[in-house]
Amino acid sequence: MEDSHSQQQQQQPPQVSPMTIDGAEEDQILSNSSVLARREVLTRRLRRVKQLSRCYRLHYWALMGEVKTKYREYCWTYGKSPFKEDEEHPNGVVLGETGNGAENSEDFIRCAYSGCKSKAMALTRFCHTHILSDSKQQLYRGCTAVAKK
Repeated sequence: MEDSHSQQQQQQPPQVSPMTIDGAEEDQILSNSSVLARREVLTRRLRRVKQLSRCYRLHYWALMGEVKTKYREYCWTYGKSPFKEDEEHPNGVVLGETGNGAENSEDFIRCAYSGCKSKAMALTRFCHTHILSDSKQQLYRGCTAVAKK
């Protein structure tokens, strides 16, 4: 029972402090007045719009950072951009799904070396251990150092 409770606490997002409104003290004072001058109303609205704009801008760039990270993870996992896959299949058929909408159990390509079950590196058919078995690859060379006994 305690384990499930501690797991729930670990999964909750960190507490974020509430946002403070710029000029809240002035707004509190002006909230008691029955009539506001046009200039005061416009000044308050402008201040709030600027703060909201800053808030949305920060939120936008935080989301863009998250998208960048997820895009990088996708490219590393599947070895290609998700957008190129859409262009290759204009009829809407995606290789990662079966006809009934369920995903295949194997989400990544296995190493092509006989008997190896490791995940293949991005943009190749072989894992890191067996990359030298790929005759077309040009990035890796076998070690030529002599081991001393």
